[in-house]
Amino acid sequence: MAGAMELSEQVADVVDAALREDVGHGDRTTALLVPSGHRCRAQLLLEEPGIVCGVQIAAAVFTTLDRGIEFTTHPDPRQRRVGH
Repeated sequence: MAGAMELSEQVADVVDAALREDVGHGDRTTALLVPSGHRCRAQLLLEEPGIVCGVQIAAAVFTTLDRGIEFTTHPDPRQRRVGH
């Protein structure tokens, strides 16, 4: 099993490769439709109790695209965390 540092490096490598393939030199649609420097805010809200997987991967993708991003999670304190 990979250690935390190895796993982080592996995640970074996969994220970098995926973004190079998917975005390449930029997203033309976004460049045409979204003003340069435009910022947004997003929330993922669950209507029912559930399990959200891949939050760390999502954070890695967004912070790779923009080092100035603020990515926070607010788990329900009544829920227990499983699997780590």
